Amino acid sequence: MRRPTSHRKVPRAVSGAVLLFAAAATLVWANSPYAHDYHSFWHLPLSIGLGDIAFSQSLHFWINDGLMTIFFLVVGMEVRREIHDGALSERSQAALLVAAAVGGVIAPALIFLALNLDPVRSKGWAVPTATDIAFAVGVLALLGSAIPETSAYSCSLWPSSMTSLPS
Repeated sequence: MRRPTSHRKVPRAVSGAVLLFAAAATLVWANSPYAHDYHSFWHLPLSIGLGDIAFSQSLHFWINDGLMTIFFLVVGMEVRREIHDGALSERSQAALLVAAAVGGVIAPALIFLALNLDPVRSKGWAVPTATDIAFAVGVLALLGSAIPETSAYSCSLWPSSMTSLPS
């Protein structure tokens, strides 16, 4: 696989930086005196319609049940492709990635449970386990060529047009 050229690395780094900036800004906004506005924003109605037929749900619904479904579908298709034709097709390379994936689920859940000992709050343990993949992709995008092109890096969770150029 050819290394990306420098002008093709910029979209990855920019997308990772935008993701991390948005996450930080959201945390600040949601925990500020303007938290009510933050929650009101997520409950704004967003409608799609054609003629007399309309489907209206909150912005929260469209992101959680719409965009996240598409995101995880793409991730699942990429993992399947890697299992059949890519870095995950060899057991020795796949073992480390599987161990990292299991740790990526267990570690955030354990940290959440350690910080939320209240039985009511501890029921949210699955939230940090499901959101880490988006941040992992963002960190990989930010690091770009700073990490070696290993099996973890070559798993293409972004379009192939961003990872190589025709000669």
